Amino acid sequence: MFVQRHAGKVDTWFVVFSGGHTDSHLTYWTPGKFKHVAAFGYSAEAQTWLFIDPDRRGAEFLLVPTHEGEGYIAKFVSDATVLRIAARKNGCTFRILLCCTSVVRALIGLPGWGILSLIPDRLYRDCIDAGAVVVGEPAPCLERPNALA
Repeated sequence: MFVQRHAGKVDTWFVVFSGGHTDSHLTYWTPGKFKHVAAFGYSAEAQTWLFIDPDRRGAEFLLVPTHEGEGYIAKFVSDATVLRIAARKNGCTFRILLCCTSVVRALIGLPGWGILSLIPDRLYRDCIDAGAVVVGEPAPCLERPNALA
């Protein structure tokens, strides 16, 4: 089947926060409930889902046609908390260290400064403060320690 596609952009991102990661050393040293962050979004013009899963070894990008998106979404969000946030113009972000949080911050256009902006729990709170909403389940209870507030 041939489908005419066009260039397009993602207007809404889904940010996926998970409690585990394949790299057990990072999981051990990452403070807070969430240990890893990924994202996906949909381009209506391109009729394509875009999945991005960054980690310390690189980033995995997956382009999925509309009719196959549901299955990939189910796998991508398994055992995770998902936030929906509108795409923004790029904000300033701390990019000296590239990790999952700094890549997702840059992707969704959410600014972040300092070492604390690299913590997934901090990104979660910053997304909520920027108007993100939890998708599919009640929001998890995250403590707001003074150091991360």
